[in-house]
Amino acid sequence: MKQMSPFKPLPPCVPSEASPSVDELYSVAHKTLNNLVTNWTPFFNKKDLEILKKLSKQENLIIIRPDKGKGVVILNKTDYIQKVETILEDNSKFRFLGEPDFSTIFRSEDKITRFLRSLLDQKVINNDTYQDLLTTGGSYGIMYGLPKIHKEGIPIRPILTSYDTPNYKLANYLVPLLTEFSSNSYTLKNSLEFKERILCQDSDLFMGSLDVEALFTNIPVEETIQIILSKIFTDNDTLFHGFNYDNFKKLLTLAVQDTAFIFNGKAYVQADGMAMGSPLGPVLANIFMCELEERLLDNCPLAYHPLFYCRYVDDAFILFKDKYRADLFLHNANLAHPNIKFTID
Repeated sequence: MKQMSPFKPLPPCVPSEASPSVDELYSVAHKTLNNLVTNWTPFFNKKDLEILKKLSKQENLIIIRPDKGKGVVILNKTDYIQKVETILEDNSKFRFLGEPDFSTIFRSEDKITRFLRSLLDQKVINNDTYQDLLTTGGSYGIMYGLPKIHKEGIPIRPILTSYDTPNYKLANYLVPLLTEFSSNSYTLKNSLEFKERILCQDSDLFMGSLDVEALFTNIPVEETIQIILSKIFTDNDTLFHGFNYDNFKKLLTLAVQDTAFIFNGKAYVQADGMAMGSPLGPVLANIFMCELEERLLDNCPLAYHPLFYCRYVDDAFILFKDKYRADLFLHNANLAHPNIKFTID
């Protein structure tokens, strides 16, 4: 028998008389912005910029921004390349192609064009949509990494500049169609909603921050596509924005799989997972996490079920009676899916 979860997300608290309204918050934000514009001081002074300019000429250095927050990170170029290439050595996520060859891009464009033409012939899409999604003169994506200076060992988060790739327009087209499936009662829209929810909670409880390691890279793409299809197509006659099951499955597959990119002069293709930089990355991450957390929380034993749980993309805020229960929940969460590893602070 399926165990019922004792936790139901509470609606946002009704603000007290002392709590500012949304309009008041906007007013404060605008006043602060206007003050910054009129009294702005640069993050770097002239001397700092001169130093950075000199350092940028040294070929053994990489100057880049951090993954989170403001600032400048100066890395040894060899270390930087090695950290990114270590990520790309995961054969379950990436395939090495060798020297960049634009025949790879031409084949991708041809595959997408032929599929779009078939949709146009079937009158699934009109000519305007066909022209909007058609890609010619595409290119490889560009992979780079941002250092996570807030974590031990300064790991690298891979980022993909993908707006010139053949499937970028398809991915962008799908974002508004799939957004409705990317949230549930546990997901947060923004920090204001988070503030309203936690005001309702007992501040004496044990607090934890649950984080998914490298969520985007570890999203199982084929599994997530099946999750989407099962939510949309409840029977054989279902149409979704004019697409039947087979057409929409192929559209999803073309939009998210086999994205070719270049790093350090070498070509790769992303065989699984999603790169940060793809328009569909956050949407697919949320869809997958919604499915995973619902299964996890619905089947979690009452002995260590969170008393409160909410999530923004790959970070969840949880409350327990004590640390012991939080550790038990973490252990159980790490058994939920082979691709996903959680850490807790």
